[in-house]
Amino acid sequence: ADDNNLNSIFYEHLTRSLQHSLCGDLLLGRWGNYSTGDCFILASDYLNALVHIIEIGNGLVTFQLRGLEFR
Repeated sequence: ADDNNLNSIFYEHLTRSLQHSLCGDLLLGRWGNYSTGDCFILASDYLNALVHIIEIGNGLVTFQLRGLEFR
């Protein structure tokens, strides 16, 4: 496996994990006040990413994960 393949696997797992937790976290207010079009920066010692909220409604959240960088 080359680096590009490993990167895409990591990206897919991260996106699915975020997908499962994002809607619940937004509904519980853990991300503060939000609306469609808002962007949030996720940062840790190992990764940085930008989450762009595209649409919210009926218990679903559509988002884009942008600028993913990890070490």
